[in-house]
Amino acid sequence: MKNTRKFAAMIAALTLSACSIAPMAMTASAAENKITFTGEQAGTHSYSVYKIFDGVASDNGMNTATGAELNNLEWSVNEDVQKALVVALKANDTLKTDFASFSDTEAPSVADFAAVVGDFEANSAKAKAFAETVVKVFNENNVNATATGGGEEGITLNSDGYYVIAETGVDMEENDEYTGMTAYLLGVYDASAGAAVTVKSSAPSFQKKLRDTNDTTGETTGWQDSADYDIGDDVPFQLKATLPSTYADYKAYKLTFHDNFRNVNSGEESVEVFTFKQIDKIYVDANGNGKFDDGDVDVTAKYSKSDSSVTDYDFDVTINNLKNDYAPETTPADAAVIVEYSATLNVNAVIGSAGNWNDAYLSYTTNPNWNGTPDEEDTPDEEKEHPKDSPVDTTVVFTYQTVINKVNPQGTSLKGANFTLAKRYAVAPEDKEEFVVGEGESAVTYYVVSKITDIDKDSFEFKGLDDGDYILVETKAPDNYKIATKPVYFTISAEHTNDPEILKLTSLTGAATEGALDDGFINLQADDDDGNRMTSDIKEGKIEANFINTSGAELPSTGGMGTKLFYLGGGAMVAVAGVFLITKKRMGRSEN
Repeated sequence: MKNTRKFAAMIAALTLSACSIAPMAMTASAAENKITFTGEQAGTHSYSVYKIFDGVASDNGMNTATGAELNNLEWSVNEDVQKALVVALKANDTLKTDFASFSDTEAPSVADFAAVVGDFEANSAKAKAFAETVVKVFNENNVNATATGGGEEGITLNSDGYYVIAETGVDMEENDEYTGMTAYLLGVYDASAGAAVTVKSSAPSFQKKLRDTNDTTGETTGWQDSADYDIGDDVPFQLKATLPSTYADYKAYKLTFHDNFRNVNSGEESVEVFTFKQIDKIYVDANGNGKFDDGDVDVTAKYSKSDSSVTDYDFDVTINNLKNDYAPETTPADAAVIVEYSATLNVNAVIGSAGNWNDAYLSYTTNPNWNGTPDEEDTPDEEKEHPKDSPVDTTVVFTYQTVINKVNPQGTSLKGANFTLAKRYAVAPEDKEEFVVGEGESAVTYYVVSKITDIDKDSFEFKGLDDGDYILVETKAPDNYKIATKPVYFTISAEHTNDPEILKLTSLTGAATEGALDDGFINLQADDDDGNRMTSDIKEGKIEANFINTSGAELPSTGGMGTKLFYLGGGAMVAVAGVFLITKKRMGRSEN
């Protein structure tokens, strides 16, 4: 019997390094008869400790390279629990082969049992499955925890043995920065030395971004926090959850992306300023480079339909268990789950510096010991998901307007004009009418943004414009006024910050470049040396100018029978008439 126990002790010594779980590390620098918990947030977590084997420890052995002996092994639970444990292990997909030779009806030999467990490698799927099964069977069979506690006081534990430690909860009120629970920890404990466990848990980071495109140049930015678009444009968004460093330790991992189409900064939360269009891609960015390429996992087809939902105001994508699609043995740095989708900036959009703000957040699993089943009332606390929400992240889209005031040279408002506004695109839009300027090789194609044919207006508002190059064409002049013979070309330019802490519109300018400027039909009010000759208002997001029409027919001023000659001829006739009258009067006097 003595030899058997010694053999068992040697096998159990191997379980020290083979079965410890990475999120905790134990050292001997602790008070005697006590396990203390150190590390970030350690003081707010609570634990239950269950003993598997009694014995005499030579040293502490939690996550060490060499292991620690536990001599004179004995089961710490009765035979019914031992048999129940064997049945559960034989039913476990990960462990059933290892325990296949054990009887379902007889209590297992401690030496034989320890020999199997001693073959499990550190942090392996088998070690984790064993720890999980022990906790589950002990709870189902009403095995009381040997000790409970945590926080700043730690847990008093008076006897040597082979233990599993399970985290049971966290004081959320005292821990606003709570990142997550820790996985089960297996190891040999030496009560005479005590032990310190370093709590290592992490949470996913979350961000929402968008891209900005200048239609005229065709240039598109990387993922950032602010952009400007035309009303009616499709805006590309990205939701990104960077996985925690401890992701590999989770048995199941649930993620839900929550997005919002309302303008959250305007006070009009009941009005959506974006209209969902489509999910473009959902994937695991395994190498963390921010784009889909080799080695990444495309799950678009799986989660874009059955596990996503769209209402008037909200957009959700739920991944019920990411471990089914992505389960690395270790978690690569910056590995992330990415959702890319597009939404249309609609007619509810706010014009100007107030912007159109929308936000998103992530719900995620925080318990690595949760097995992925629904959170039911009779499920033990340590098996529940314990979901948590990330902080909210926000993006903003700006849009602008151009206002053209129709006046005569004296500044009096005129009604009866019609205008067409068109924009130059680097890539031809599919849904806009072409507007060609010039002929032959010099022809340039623009695309119609808006046509105004309301003859009762004297001020024309073109709302919901992006930056870019535009052309304004007068298609009808007010009655008795001359129509502009050339278009007005102008450019809208804007700048906005991309610092997540300070997102705002910083500049807005309009510069008329050519056309009716030299044709006498437009008065650009701020005629400065820089050529930026349209007024702008950042708050209202407005570029404004007066468009002047002159009355009468246009007549030449030089050459031929022009107006000057006409004026000169008219003057000569008046002079002749004057001479005739004077002569007539003189003649009259003579006759008298």
